[in-house]
Amino acid sequence: MSLTAYHAKLFAHELTKRSSSDNVDKLASALSDAQVDLNPHQIEAALFAFRSPLSKGAILADEVGLGKTIEAGILLAQHWAERRRTLLVICPANLRKQWSQELLDKFFLPSVILEAKTFNEVIRAGNLNPFQQPKIIICSFQFARSKESYLRTTPWNLVVIDEAHRLRNVYKPGNKVANSIKNAVSGFQKVLLTANLTDAEALEAQLIENLQRRDVHPLEEAQGFRALLNLDEPKYSIEQIAAKTGKSPAYCAQRVKLTELTAAVTEAFAKDDIGVGHALLLAKLQPAEQEQALSACFREDWNGGQGKAKRILLPVRHLHQWIEQNILLILKDAPFSKTDPNVNPAAGACVDCPKRTGGNALLFADIAEDACTDPACYQSKLDGFVAQTIEAKPKLVQISSAYGPAAATTDTASAALPRNKYIEIKPQDPNAKKHRDWPEYQTCKSMTEAIVTEGTEKGEIRKICADPECPVHRPKKPRPAGDVRIHAEQKAEQEKQRREEAIANAVGLRVLSAIVAAVPVRLTKRDLIFIVERLLPQLDERRIEVLARNRRIKKTQASDSIVKLIGAYIRKADEGELGQLLVETVILHSARTQSETGKALKDAALHYKVDTDAIVEKVRAEFVAKDKAQAARKTTAKTPPKPARATAAKKSKAA
Repeated sequence: MSLTAYHAKLFAHELTKRSSSDNVDKLASALSDAQVDLNPHQIEAALFAFRSPLSKGAILADEVGLGKTIEAGILLAQHWAERRRTLLVICPANLRKQWSQELLDKFFLPSVILEAKTFNEVIRAGNLNPFQQPKIIICSFQFARSKESYLRTTPWNLVVIDEAHRLRNVYKPGNKVANSIKNAVSGFQKVLLTANLTDAEALEAQLIENLQRRDVHPLEEAQGFRALLNLDEPKYSIEQIAAKTGKSPAYCAQRVKLTELTAAVTEAFAKDDIGVGHALLLAKLQPAEQEQALSACFREDWNGGQGKAKRILLPVRHLHQWIEQNILLILKDAPFSKTDPNVNPAAGACVDCPKRTGGNALLFADIAEDACTDPACYQSKLDGFVAQTIEAKPKLVQISSAYGPAAATTDTASAALPRNKYIEIKPQDPNAKKHRDWPEYQTCKSMTEAIVTEGTEKGEIRKICADPECPVHRPKKPRPAGDVRIHAEQKAEQEKQRREEAIANAVGLRVLSAIVAAVPVRLTKRDLIFIVERLLPQLDERRIEVLARNRRIKKTQASDSIVKLIGAYIRKADEGELGQLLVETVILHSARTQSETGKALKDAALHYKVDTDAIVEKVRAEFVAKDKAQAARKTTAKTPPKPARATAAKKSKAA
């Protein structure tokens, strides 16, 4: 039969055309001479394995006798037709010859069975890696494990693993065969053949396979864990999932919590705007607090000089501290009962609440104190407790811990007395004798119980005096001499403390300036700018103001930012000034408390050989001179003026 030019061109087109991965025409050239009666489900299975070019492989699960070997053969034939011929089949030892025979008889694909004997023969023939041959390689599980190093160095186009359910315990360190094969073919495209799986078994297989991948995103892990937990039959617990995946229960619980992230946080996490540590902390919060905490993950940097702030991701420890300070509410300080479900019937008792850190050790192992993570629920319980207490004791006076006018509701003014309208009566301390004469430690006839209904101490019961005419707490008569003396002593003591604090602050600033002056120039300007710009964000606003004040950097307008002004100073400063700024920043960063401040200054002064004793003496002398000048001015102000001299008119009249 002679072919016309048209038919030759048509056949050439059919043999060389490329089709989409989900089109049956993709398999036409590979199966054109195959000696097998294909069923539709086998074609569908092969197309499914080709569907996503970015996929690392597929699991083909079917009942025995329905042609899983044929489905894998179609995949191998297609790769062979595409000239991607570095192919491997790993199967039980008793199925090796069957695989070789079926590939040859049904798909005309050449193969070789590698075992110890044939492996050594190929090496003796000069091929140092017998796995690299122009044939499909077939070997057993045990042989693949023994030759892991050879498998790892071979660039496989496709790896077919038959009876893959034998490797399902790959997460267990004791399964040497499964772990060796996993490490050897990791990163290559794989097709796993196994018996028919239930929904639970399929999810388990997918989850375990995901955990072996190096590029799996934590959100994908979380969705896999959640899918297992959502199964109706069988029911899984966190502990069971942990046992099946080889992970700790805490790891699984925290991953599952990632599925409860809000849309905004999920998007930021998916884009890698935040890390997995930030996402795990945010997932423990309620949706309303997640949005607020997400903004606390970043700070705005205006040092770019482009008129636009750059968002910089802060460390996880910063977010952890922010959550502890702004979200968590310590339950031991709560005025209501943690075991009473009637405080808020909708929420129940705190001891049974999963949002309590002490009741969920898997999620909140890093938080020492038992705290509430739901401020809205906590507030509703406070409101319920206050309402119940007022209903039980109608005579309780409602007070506020805030000064000034009482807050107003939508319709009526608040019934709570502001702090300046009452005196809180404190219990006597037998060890503090000076308290005996202070009014706030004295009882009176007008003393009554009150409950804080507004402010930070809401729900607490106090004893107060709200009588504006009370002779004990609001006396109108002058104080006796003894009270005046005591008041003078208190004032003198307070003045002494303020003076000592002022001297200590002045000494600290002088020592810091002396240390900075002793800093040598060592690093280049580029290095110093790099270090300083990354240390400054760790300082709070008060410490940054200290840096600015020591360099006489002031705001010229109310809208000016100290951070921007410091940034401009850094770019203009020379190496010596930058070195001084770096040392000062480190000292201020390490000085978190008063004791830490003294230690940091002492260590730095010792290192830079600064004479702190001389600075202390100089500061004290300056304060003494200042006190003398103030005393002299007070004396001058109290001296009565001298009588005026007689005027010229009076002198003439007297004459």
